[in-house]
Amino acid sequence: IPEDARVVALLPLDADSPAAWLVTQSGRVKRVRPEHPTNKESWPVIGLEDGDQVVAGGLSSDDADLFIVTSSGQLLRTPAGKIRPQGTAAQGMAGVKVAPGHRVIAAAAIEPDALEDAYVATIAADSQALPGTGLTNVKVSPAALYPSKGRGGQGTRVQRFLRGEDALEIAWVGVGAPRAVDALGEPVELPEPDPRRDASGSPVAGPVQTIG
Repeated sequence: IPEDARVVALLPLDADSPAAWLVTQSGRVKRVRPEHPTNKESWPVIGLEDGDQVVAGGLSSDDADLFIVTSSGQLLRTPAGKIRPQGTAAQGMAGVKVAPGHRVIAAAAIEPDALEDAYVATIAADSQALPGTGLTNVKVSPAALYPSKGRGGQGTRVQRFLRGEDALEIAWVGVGAPRAVDALGEPVELPEPDPRRDASGSPVAGPVQTIG
């Protein structure tokens, strides 16, 4: 892969697979059928504007919901079936409205039969703090709390910022209880799920590198 690229998803090339979905940091969303040229080793799956990049991708049925989280603390849940699959060179369509100075930091597709076991985890931060020192409060919420809305809007607030917080640094959406680790791979305790949709969360128990 190019030096300035990174892997964000691994997808099968089976013609019977459901459509793939892609979300970019500027809030564009796209679904594309798993068709590919057999005479090429690589090919585009989305047309990107200058400065934009793919944040996440995967496969989903038409019945799934896409969950998209922005660094401004907003979450958009929108039906995958409302996003018409496009050709490989297309730029997709407006997914979530991203506030100036912010970006999409996480996205996932949740199938209907997994929704009750799906969660959203977010960590707020002071973006002006030194790297690795700005994380403040962490929140875990059931994904089913967030209402489904049409694409193109800003979605629903997922975490309320307190004084000294101005962005989400880390976000994760997935099935099963989220787990956090520090830079050495050691576990970091996360709070119990909060039934309040846009609460401010609880103080982080330690430096978090990622949630999965």
